Amino acid sequence: MELTITGNVRLVVKPDAESLEPEALKECDTVIIKGVMDYHGRKNEWLIP
Repeated sequence: MELTITGNVRLVVKPDAESLEPEALKECDTVIIKGVMDYHGRKNEWLIP
């Protein structure tokens, strides 16, 4: 599957780390893709949840 991200679309990710503390994030080399969201205007529409 191919997805083009534009200025109106966000790729939402979560670091795969033990915590969100700066030291843990420095060691993190993997992210979990949470989805793709169109946030243009006032809408928050998940394109890929």
